[in-house]
Amino acid sequence: MFTSVISDRRTYFNCFDAARLYVLAAVNVAVFSAIYEHFSFGVYSPFMIFAFAVPLLMGALPFLLLDRALKKTGSTVPALVCKFWHAAVATLTVGFLFRGVLDIYGTSSSLGAVYWTASAVLAALSLLALAITSYWR
Repeated sequence: MFTSVISDRRTYFNCFDAARLYVLAAVNVAVFSAIYEHFSFGVYSPFMIFAFAVPLLMGALPFLLLDRALKKTGSTVPALVCKFWHAAVATLTVGFLFRGVLDIYGTSSSLGAVYWTASAVLAALSLLALAITSYWR
């Protein structure tokens, strides 16, 4: 009930925990892709095969590097920045899986470009939020 006891737990983010979750997400995406392609009658898609790389390269790797950098400086990353970045990674991962399913099915769709655009916009919003919050500190 005292205002001096309020913690800022929700406003900042733990980067190491995010990196661990992204590794788990990459494993889950790899298992899903392997099972899906096992039952695809010998048809393969590079988007489906490499969909696991999106959470690893855009999720786990940046957050591990960020965790190391933040431990040296002692600063934190606002949660809004991380939420936008998580949404960008999730959107691109789903876009890869969607394109992989369409490739395996043997069709095409113009909706695949929506995932690329939405992911780029979310990543840009994340970087913009990082720039704004670091400017106001």
